[in-house]
Amino acid sequence: MAPPRLTDPSRLELRKRFGAWIAEQRRNADLVQIDVSRALSYDYVGTISQIERGFTGLPLHDIKRWAELLRVKPVEMGRQYLYFCEPYLYEMIYGDDPWKLEGLERPEDSITSVTEVKRVLAPNARAKAAPKTAPLPWSDEATAAPKKPAKKTKPKA
Repeated sequence: MAPPRLTDPSRLELRKRFGAWIAEQRRNADLVQIDVSRALSYDYVGTISQIERGFTGLPLHDIKRWAELLRVKPVEMGRQYLYFCEPYLYEMIYGDDPWKLEGLERPEDSITSVTEVKRVLAPNARAKAAPKTAPLPWSDEATAAPKKPAKKTKPKA
């Protein structure tokens, strides 16, 4: 299964909606695109237009600066970014499916659960076994009761 593509219509639509949210916050802060461009030291005001229309993603390294400029709490900015631009992560963290909430079709190639991830990866895991590492704290393996060591039996004489 290939990773989800940004060219999926529903992913593009989510990013456009994020851009519209950014534009609304800019207007609420009484700023025009050139004000944002100058404040963030962007070379081209067109970058702001592209972000607001969903053609270009918001640079993650600037997300806190955007929040401050638009007078939005950084936590809210991050939440909106995850909701619209990283919907898989948003669903993992908050438990809500952005596609469903927005009335959009979820991309067909999306993986919807940990069980599905294991099923998809299982054939590859058998072909080339990875070295054993400690389980992640939130994994099923880490939360399971520890296994008792096997009893050693003495060989009969």
